[in-house]
Amino acid sequence: MLKKRHKLKLVSFYIFIYYFFAMKKYYVLLFFFIVLASCSSGGDSIDSSAITNYQWKLTALKTSQPIDLNLDGIATTDMTLEFDCISNEGFQFNQFNEGNFRFSSSPLACHGNQDDSIKDYFCVEGITTGFEYYGDYKMIDENTIELQFKEMISNFNFVPYTLNYELIGDKLIQTIEQSYPTTYNAATTQWINSTITVTREYSKI
Repeated sequence: MLKKRHKLKLVSFYIFIYYFFAMKKYYVLLFFFIVLASCSSGGDSIDSSAITNYQWKLTALKTSQPIDLNLDGIATTDMTLEFDCISNEGFQFNQFNEGNFRFSSSPLACHGNQDDSIKDYFCVEGITTGFEYYGDYKMIDENTIELQFKEMISNFNFVPYTLNYELIGDKLIQTIEQSYPTTYNAATTQWINSTITVTREYSKI
């Protein structure tokens, strides 16, 4: 009877040892995967300081074809040479919270015709910026940032959108295809829009 009990104790002990080391192996594997996952997620973080530590101001707005936007008889491919106030466009980061931005458009305005077409463009006197937009940003890679425009002051019907900007040298560049006033019909005093390539260049201030 004693021998039987002794054998049972030995069997129980061996079973305990077996499961202890078997489970220990799984715990080690689980720990390894947790550490690996935490390292991977940390590695996905992209440093944004080269862009978000600065304020940026528009220094060039280049169009893929010459345009005489101010109707002075001289067409150019840089709209900041047509109207000085266009250069007042710009943005800054992390003003209110980490991860957000504020974008200020230029105070360029227009007169309209009765058919809602554009008659002419002009800089609004007495103000330095136009509409203000707010939103969040995220880094796509170490040189590309995505701005998520989520809100426009005094416009409750604003539809959110996103735009990407790329850091090239010391400039922040955005190139898009957009509808832009390209041709002026003097007979009808009407600007006609076309889809062209527009490149905006921003510099640090």
